[in-house]
Amino acid sequence: MKRFTNDIDLAVRGDEAAIHDIAEALAREGIVPRTDDAEEVVQAEDLVIYKVFAGRPQDLDDARRLLLLYPNVDRKRVRRHLQELAHIVEDTKVLDRLDETLASVKGPGRRGR
Repeated sequence: MKRFTNDIDLAVRGDEAAIHDIAEALAREGIVPRTDDAEEVVQAEDLVIYKVFAGRPQDLDDARRLLLLYPNVDRKRVRRHLQELAHIVEDTKVLDRLDETLASVKGPGRRGR
């Protein structure tokens, strides 16, 4: 398992190829997690997707914090990807978690809502 640390923790478990794929996705999106190996860059949308999908209380707090830090997150993109993931794993609560997380974040930047 590799632990990415920044203002938001993201732990990734899997083989090196899976970890590399996630790091590439994060890098593509513009967020820079600190790792033991290198610095990668991802966008906030991907972390919101990962955090809401995981659904633990700390993950949902992290997703809220990301939405506050990055108010222009493309919420349509987040919803679209979470819908796909929810369908794949047959978890009907994923979108409920997203809706609750979005509702708890007030203010400008509610793009894609």
